Amino acid sequence: MKAVWAVVEFVLRDIIQFQAFFSIFVLGAFIVATNLLQRRALDRSAEVMRQTTRAVQTTHMFADASQYFARRSPPTQWDILHLLPFLFLLGITLFFSILSYYAAQFHDVLKEPSFVLGGTTVYGRHSDVEVYNYQASSMFMISVAFLVAYIRVIAKLVERINTSDMRPISYYFLSVNMLTSVLVAIVTRHVAGALTPGEAMPTPDWVLALMAFVIGWNPKLWLDTIWKKATDYFKIVDLKPRIPDKENLPQDMNLMMIQGLDSEKIERLEELGVHNCQDLAERNPVVLWLRTPFTLELLVDWMGQALLCLYFEDERIELLRQVGVRDVFGYMEGLADDASMAAVVAVLNTAPAAPPADAGARAPRPAITADMLKMHKRAIPLDPAFVQLRELRTALAMPIVAEDIAPAARSGGDAPADDG
Repeated sequence: MKAVWAVVEFVLRDIIQFQAFFSIFVLGAFIVATNLLQRRALDRSAEVMRQTTRAVQTTHMFADASQYFARRSPPTQWDILHLLPFLFLLGITLFFSILSYYAAQFHDVLKEPSFVLGGTTVYGRHSDVEVYNYQASSMFMISVAFLVAYIRVIAKLVERINTSDMRPISYYFLSVNMLTSVLVAIVTRHVAGALTPGEAMPTPDWVLALMAFVIGWNPKLWLDTIWKKATDYFKIVDLKPRIPDKENLPQDMNLMMIQGLDSEKIERLEELGVHNCQDLAERNPVVLWLRTPFTLELLVDWMGQALLCLYFEDERIELLRQVGVRDVFGYMEGLADDASMAAVVAVLNTAPAAPPADAGARAPRPAITADMLKMHKRAIPLDPAFVQLRELRTALAMPIVAEDIAPAARSGGDAPADDG
């Protein structure tokens, strides 16, 4: 038991004293892991692609996926151009880590008047104690904003591991985001001090912590909010595009419109940047297949549904599903001749169900004509997403024989696995 307590004391007294340097170790470990896991994921994806049937390998989607993974291959050897952004991020993190963890221990530093930390208290009629307290609160906001920005950097690195999209320039963006968070925290402290002047109305500590947290997580949102408030207060004319009327905004094509997608599957797709039907319809199913646990056939089915969602609102999508037209390929079959097209027109013009009593009024649906569907019949086959998805769908439907399977697959290689 004494040995265990000795370890606890060592951690509390010695290791925690170097917590600022430990944060550098954690960040560096995540960066190294980002590159190692990115290369491992790309190698496994390449192996799975070599085992794919020859029919799929001849499609445009497969060729595009090959180029996609080739562009994301990390360098095997780091030169100065790759090492400098990495060191810059570590240097920025180390500097603010030391300030955040150790500044409170050096009271003499905070007693020295500084325009950056003290603002107007430096040249105003304030005592040394007031200046110290104000500068200490500024350092408190800097520390909280930095720690939150640091966590956000770790989250971004994890996201980049999953998407295999870490570039040297990304380290500069992460560094600038951290610097921006600290700068905005300092300015916000001085603005809060100006709005609550005097010791009678000091800014509460919980307000400072809350503002620092919001700034550290998303400084741009905070800057946009402050700018809007300032322009409204000073009557500044900010020229910008006219905001569309809410009745004219496009429908939010949520992924829940796709049959077979539940919250867990949607969350997995959102990790790869797929947030709505538009995203899903334009993605490469081969890439998503290699980065998720879903089968290629299932992804093609979902994308066929997503393409159909680009042409109709949710009510008419549901009407088509009720008669068995559930994706863009079934829709194109329905436009094959005049008789089937007339049946589709009749389905799309079905009177809408009565809305619930608490639902807001919706604009009447425009009538669908055969001429509109003829326009779809001409336009959809010219859509590159439809053409390439149809080619891949046809390749998947071809019978598989021994001669069509790549040699690596016939030799008994490992089954495809999820790299996410």
